[in-house]
Amino acid sequence: MAIELFDYNQKAYDDASLMLLEERKAAIIHPTGTGKSFIGFKFVEEHSDWHICWLSSSDYIFQTQLENIGHKDGYDNLTFITYSKLIKMSMEDLGELHPDLIIMDEFHRAGASEWGKAVTALLELYPETMVLGLSATNIRYLDNQRNMADELFDGNVASQMTLGEAIVRGILKAPKYVISLYSYEEEILAYEEKIENAKNQIAKDEAMKYLEILKRKLEQSMGLSEVFSKHITNRNSRFIVFCSGYKHMQEMIEKSKEWFAPIDKVMHIYSAYANDPMTSQEFIDFQKDDSDHLKLLFCIDMLNEGIHVKDIDGVILFRPTVSPIIYRQQIGRAMSAFSSKNPIIFDIVNNFEAIHSIDGIQEEIDIAVNYYHMMGMDNEIEVEDFQIDDEVRDFIDIFEKMDESLSASWDLMYNVAKDYYLKHGDLEVPKAYQSEEGYNLGLWISTQRRVYNHTAKGSLSQERIDKLNAIGMRFDNVNDMQWHKYYTALKKYHDVHGDININSQYVSDDGLMLGRWLTRMRSYYGDGIKGHILTPERIEALNDLGMIWDYHSKQWDENYDAAKKYYEEHGDLNIPKDYKSEKGVLIKTWLNNMKNKYNKGTLMDEQKRLLEDIGMCFESSKDVLWYASFNKAKQYFEEHGNLNVPSDYKCADGFALGRWIRRHRQDASGKTQIKVTEERKELLDSIGMIWSIEKVKSSDKYLNACREYYKEYGNLKVYGNVTYKDIDIGQWLSRRRLDYSRGELSQEMIDELNDIGMLWQSSKEYRWQQKYNLVKQHYQQYHDFNMDDKSLNLWIKQQVNNYKLNLLTNNQKVLLDSINIQEYIENNWNNYYLKAKDYYESYHDLNILSSYVCEDGTRLGQWLFRQRQLYRENKLTKDKIEKLNDIHIVWDKITQTKWFDGFNHAREFYNEYKHLDVNRDYVSNDGYKLGQWINGQRKRYRNNLMSEEQETLLNSVHMIWNIYEYKWNLFYQKAVDYKNEFGDLNIPATYKTQDGEALGVWIRTQRRAYNKDN
Repeated sequence: MAIELFDYNQKAYDDASLMLLEERKAAIIHPTGTGKSFIGFKFVEEHSDWHICWLSSSDYIFQTQLENIGHKDGYDNLTFITYSKLIKMSMEDLGELHPDLIIMDEFHRAGASEWGKAVTALLELYPETMVLGLSATNIRYLDNQRNMADELFDGNVASQMTLGEAIVRGILKAPKYVISLYSYEEEILAYEEKIENAKNQIAKDEAMKYLEILKRKLEQSMGLSEVFSKHITNRNSRFIVFCSGYKHMQEMIEKSKEWFAPIDKVMHIYSAYANDPMTSQEFIDFQKDDSDHLKLLFCIDMLNEGIHVKDIDGVILFRPTVSPIIYRQQIGRAMSAFSSKNPIIFDIVNNFEAIHSIDGIQEEIDIAVNYYHMMGMDNEIEVEDFQIDDEVRDFIDIFEKMDESLSASWDLMYNVAKDYYLKHGDLEVPKAYQSEEGYNLGLWISTQRRVYNHTAKGSLSQERIDKLNAIGMRFDNVNDMQWHKYYTALKKYHDVHGDININSQYVSDDGLMLGRWLTRMRSYYGDGIKGHILTPERIEALNDLGMIWDYHSKQWDENYDAAKKYYEEHGDLNIPKDYKSEKGVLIKTWLNNMKNKYNKGTLMDEQKRLLEDIGMCFESSKDVLWYASFNKAKQYFEEHGNLNVPSDYKCADGFALGRWIRRHRQDASGKTQIKVTEERKELLDSIGMIWSIEKVKSSDKYLNACREYYKEYGNLKVYGNVTYKDIDIGQWLSRRRLDYSRGELSQEMIDELNDIGMLWQSSKEYRWQQKYNLVKQHYQQYHDFNMDDKSLNLWIKQQVNNYKLNLLTNNQKVLLDSINIQEYIENNWNNYYLKAKDYYESYHDLNILSSYVCEDGTRLGQWLFRQRQLYRENKLTKDKIEKLNDIHIVWDKITQTKWFDGFNHAREFYNEYKHLDVNRDYVSNDGYKLGQWINGQRKRYRNNLMSEEQETLLNSVHMIWNIYEYKWNLFYQKAVDYKNEFGDLNIPATYKTQDGEALGVWIRTQRRAYNKDN
């Protein structure tokens, strides 16, 4: 079944297709839940003759996406690679890919240190290959705000949508957002002590008054049991619960039994904390649970990205703080374009300081609503707001008033801060710092930062901001500043040494106690504390540098080295229990401890990988034996197409497979000789197990189907999802070809398939050979490569490029040499050069876009782009450089040339219409997307990326830099004209001016904005 895209995704697909043809790179940035992956798979489906390489962070995520589109077995033209696997691939492995398109899912992840190197190597190997990026965000917040759309795609964003816009348009269901609190006792005690220590009696009395009000309100307020009962009205609900760490998760599970008891006393609680959800049986059980009970899945970070669980009623966020990316990913688990439910998001935090404002999302909604109103596109608006139940806002207001009553005046505290700055040269003051006079300067500076960043109530005038800047104020959070300082130093160490294996006493060159800081981070991680410092995203950033979390001094390394030495000497880890290393390490005991840590979910991935490298097995010996036997059964099934194993059959290594299968089968009474769990039963079912001994009669159904197909069609040219008489012979033959290439197919099966015309080439090799045969046939008849079929013309050009880049197999090179491909390469360059020379002689320059095509179809723009690229890489011969210089090629100004092309279109528009009020979707008569170009210039202007020359030129045609301000003034003048004519502004909402502007809608929007502000 063909993939049907939603309208907004179809538009993104069309825009990306065009951008890929023109720029070879395109990024799509849509929020979580809108179906980005469907766009990627649409490219796979629509271009079956392309070989597409799909990069993703997780095999499980990819398999889930395939299941969602009904293609569980994948596509023949698609190769899937995880970013982590990409790191381990050699240049030889990469050289065998030959992709026509690379799709980078969650492309912001490619900014990670090691993953980024692997991605760069792949892209450099295939510079002409098209690259499509999919992500919910293009910014790496903890990595100096790096914009990965700029780094990877040169800013070529085909489609971008905010979470707020998706809610406004009804793409994602508007959530009910509930904010509440589960802990405040420690803060109350702290403020009682703070009031007691205050020096000013008036301030003490005022603060105590607010404290008493706060206590009464807290006593009268709803507890979490009541909050959950109020908003969860259906016991048969399903929620994902996010926690900050393993210890925190266990604490929340215990408390939840009390909090949710009024809803369901026998609720079903699941917990999952592994990196790969497939390793968690509890995750699978949660998905399958269809009981009439409340279902809660507690997890740490495994569901942040890329995985959608069906039929989710909402999410519950138990957290002190969370990074912007993680926060949006977590609430995104509850929101999906495929869901009909309006989800509930419970934002439950553990102190007043950590209340997270969702103003950012609300602001995105307001911007989208105002834009559509202003542009007269009310039909695009499905939702203008979403419900927020803030159960703690009153408490925060009182808390802040109490805080203010204990503080001195702003001007007084500013002078205290200024004195500190004059003495120390900065304002890097600990939060608990007090001046000699007893003023809480640290708390005051922290408050100014919070007010500035809109995480605390209040306002800072521009005058006050300027005064603070003048004395060295940094408005970043102190913890964030400390983190960035130490992390930057650690990354610098990693870039020099290739690892971060430093001891706890290590001091960096600039005096930072880096070793002690790393030890502290490990302590935070192990104890599950300081989540506001060690956020999930920062954990990921440290993982990118190869962090080993459970690494106390040298102990872990010494124990591991002892185990590794034993393995290298003996070839296994069958270590006697009392065996000791040279340093007295009981290796067997230590390895058992590591296995226990793995079972508890506290063993780090890097540690697990290192232990597996020396033969460590984390499953029980019985499980290992069963799965090894199952793999032998699976291999038999793949070779024979069935499990009709004779009872006396033995594998080549002597394993009695026939007896093993017989013990699993049921006799006439329905019993088996050994216990078979449900999980194992499903695995055996997947390879065609016939449980009843009486039913083991049919054999070789796949091979027999292939024989019948051969008799009917005379060949076995079968690739992809081909079904013959309800038997999937296409996939079965694909597996046989793969086994054959690996040397894992029995000679008996090879002979059987050869007898019925088996083609052993892979689908990719077969398609190559078919195209080659057509090209060879044309060459033998006409002695040229000027074919009418455009796809064949494109194919031969690809082969020429691959030949030059040494990306072809030896056999392919021999075949192409037999039709004089080398001569074609030279003739092809000269033909393109002559086209370029003709263009220069006609127009006296070569300032053309990479998408420029001559009248005869020659892609001259793309060829010139390639010559410039080869020139920068020192891969262009001297005689070719001289020839191109003769026609005055500009080697390094292609970007500026493209800019002037856009400017010329803008100038033509202005000369005709006397303004640049251009709709974003406007396309000129020659097909140039002028609206998009002008919008891009505004972005570059706002981000200070525009040269003075470009700004001056655009000002000469009266560029509108702020379209929203321009539109506002335009509508304001129309409103003035209306009032001058009619005496009032009582305008119906449907009223439009003579030139069609929706003045009534604009007036209504202004009223709404005014009432909301007041």
